[in-house]
Amino acid sequence: MGQSSSTPSKADQVINRSAQDSSALSSLSPQPSPSSFKAAARIAETSPQPLPTGDSKLNTPSNTQTPRRQEWSLEKIESSLYDLAIELDRNHAKFVHYSLKLAARQPPPNQRHVSATADLADLRLPALTSETQQKNTMKVQLKLHKEDKTARVNSGKKKVAYEVTCIKSDQERVPKYRFHHVEVSRNVLSPNTTLKFIPHLRDMKDSEEERYRRWINELEAMDAQSGFNVTSSNRSEKASKMLKEETAVELSFYIDRWIKKLGLENCSNDEVASPRAVRAAKMFTDAFNNLWKHTGLTLKDVLVHDETVEAVVENKKLVKDGKPEMEKQGAEQLLDSVESNLLSYTILGCLFCYSHSCEHGDHDRDNHRRPIGVELIGKFGGLMRENLAKCLAAEPQEKDMTACRNDCWIRYQDGNPYFTITPWSEDEVLLLRGLFIALGATNLHLPCLASTLLGRYCWEAYRKILQLELDDRPLQQLANVYPTQPKIVKSLPWYDRFRKELKQDWQDQLNSHEFTRREIRDPCNHAGPCGKGCPCVDAKLLCDRFCRCTAESCAYKFTGCACVSNGKTCLQQRVAGRPCICVQLNRECDPVLCSGCGALERADPKNAHDSNLHASGCQNVALQRGISKIVLLGESQIEGCGYGLFTAEDIAQDEFVIEYLGELISHDEGVRREARRGDVFDESSHSSYLFTLLDYEGIWVDAAIYGNLSRYINHASELDKIGRKRVNIIPQIFFVNGDFRIKFKALRDIKAGEELFFNYGENFPNLTKKLLDAKDGERRPKRGGSSARGGRGGRGRGGRGRGRGGVKFSAETKKAPVAAVLDDEEDVAMENSTLEDQDDEDDDDFNPPRRVRAKRPGAAVGSRGSRKRK
Repeated sequence: MGQSSSTPSKADQVINRSAQDSSALSSLSPQPSPSSFKAAARIAETSPQPLPTGDSKLNTPSNTQTPRRQEWSLEKIESSLYDLAIELDRNHAKFVHYSLKLAARQPPPNQRHVSATADLADLRLPALTSETQQKNTMKVQLKLHKEDKTARVNSGKKKVAYEVTCIKSDQERVPKYRFHHVEVSRNVLSPNTTLKFIPHLRDMKDSEEERYRRWINELEAMDAQSGFNVTSSNRSEKASKMLKEETAVELSFYIDRWIKKLGLENCSNDEVASPRAVRAAKMFTDAFNNLWKHTGLTLKDVLVHDETVEAVVENKKLVKDGKPEMEKQGAEQLLDSVESNLLSYTILGCLFCYSHSCEHGDHDRDNHRRPIGVELIGKFGGLMRENLAKCLAAEPQEKDMTACRNDCWIRYQDGNPYFTITPWSEDEVLLLRGLFIALGATNLHLPCLASTLLGRYCWEAYRKILQLELDDRPLQQLANVYPTQPKIVKSLPWYDRFRKELKQDWQDQLNSHEFTRREIRDPCNHAGPCGKGCPCVDAKLLCDRFCRCTAESCAYKFTGCACVSNGKTCLQQRVAGRPCICVQLNRECDPVLCSGCGALERADPKNAHDSNLHASGCQNVALQRGISKIVLLGESQIEGCGYGLFTAEDIAQDEFVIEYLGELISHDEGVRREARRGDVFDESSHSSYLFTLLDYEGIWVDAAIYGNLSRYINHASELDKIGRKRVNIIPQIFFVNGDFRIKFKALRDIKAGEELFFNYGENFPNLTKKLLDAKDGERRPKRGGSSARGGRGGRGRGGRGRGRGGVKFSAETKKAPVAAVLDDEEDVAMENSTLEDQDDEDDDDFNPPRRVRAKRPGAAVGSRGSRKRK
């Protein structure tokens, strides 16, 4: 039989070629220096045998002397390490070969088009000459891009005309739109972000190229002025940094294996002890750094990704932090151990919604997420001391001595000592101690509760409590440390917390209702009554229910409204009798504090669709109820405006329509996002999704990507061209259970089918165009009038550091739209500015400059940035 030959398939050719081209990844592999080549040559001459490893045994005669241990040098380790690192490319080639082979075995995808042939493959459209050009023609200018940038390109200078066949459908055209949004049910907290890539808008004309490049430079300058390290965020440097990180992660899986193959004595990522091990570790580190010198990668960068090293470092931190705590004895040591065990829950647990790692909180000046946890109001230990003091000071209550069904300690005491039980783990002991601190002073039986949670017999828990000596003595010691409650403080002239009413000139005493001037402060946590020096009082705010003060000791404590749920109450418009204090302060009724108006039942999600219940009682829980009016998306009545929002049901005056949702961002982040969207190159585009939430703090809501249907509500002036009042809704900011939220209410009765409009305000139209137009004015020489100039410095202010740092922009761009509030405020004179403190620690990517913090009057309300729904 003749010799047969087979032709490889295309898949096999691709696989073989990929295996051969794996050497292209040599940038990830170590490049030996000339000294390492010489060292390898010397080793080959003096020792033709392979280098011994820790697992190899020399074949020596039994009567000869045992050879000494291998004496390593830097050159030997570097040469051996280079030989071992060859497996990086080999393993990568195997992985690519396997991946391509697996992909080649997959069945081809099914054809989705109806025709089995390419209908347009044979279509040829001849170019028209100047003599044959007709009316329906289109000129195309082709651009040819070559790899050799120095080559002369003649194409693109000439425009070629082609005949166009116009096709018009009978279907109505879909309105223009720009963004697909992701539906969210609440606002999403977002950090400051830098420019990730160069935005592509369209093919620029020759006259726009210079403006486009200047726009890109302006975006990068904005990032730099806002505190981002633009140098480290450079696109090329970012790519090399990413490659370096990927290489470090890959090498972290090989380090232990290479050390074992080299047989280095006691050289590991654990703590070294002997001088010989220290010397071996240093030589290995130097050899590794020399081999990967060309990539800038060090052994330290690799070990960061090693889980064992992370565990060792974290353990050292815990031991270091725990040394001072071990010096405490008795009750203090017990409380500290429980607090350390619950540290994650106290940091991530939210005071507002009682969930973990939620959207509440903010980002500090270093762009780090900061939750609203127990750590802000005195930590777990402070709360436990206060709770124990209250429980022990109250009248003692007799405990129910009914035995539980889990072999209760009431019947069996500490049980049979000869009964074999499972040893207690450390976590079980910590949980038992935590339950004792939290519930030991109550009338609950701790053994019964603990046994249910731990899955043990009740007498087991009782026996362990006796062994740990968990009795009343440590509880008394912890309660005695907490100071006694002060006497009842007299009410203020303009606010009575017991009668729950505002009097006289309360508008001049508070900023709680004025969101253009309101600051965000942490809940107060200090000794003594609230007064001068309290963060809430200094910011002209009422202490909320999250503050540590009480109504007896604090004259500024907000205690809810005094409304009674007879008929409709807590209305926006004042009726006969005393007004609702919650409505006066532009906040929804608190289900915890407002007990008389029925807010608790009406804010319960179970009763959200109970129309009979909501027909009476509290009418100031619309956002907590979360039931918007039925609205539909459609083409706007305004020509060229794209989509609009229409109501599908009748809406009465002052009724809640819909909430405005999006991302919570800083002012500087909003300016940069607006600039990145490139409306400056489209003269007909006036779209913006930014809404000012807190003007003084510089907090905006951006609904471009995350939001709801309210983002499609269009702008309209007070009167249209024929004199009709087109605006039918108005935005309002409300304080709801620790959150600041924007809602729309009806200005008048709205019929089903009407489009919803509101006035965007004085900043209409586009903010970004004004920004770059101001830049153009600065570069051009002045002709008569003065050019628009921007001020240096951002709008970062406030107690919690939400604001960010300094972007240069024109005066027109300084404000996004501001939601309207109920009360009108007169202008207040500008106070002296003070420098805001900043931490010394610098972040790698975000380092905002020092900013001037200036208390300033409230801006004009009812304004909103430019936007046209597309």
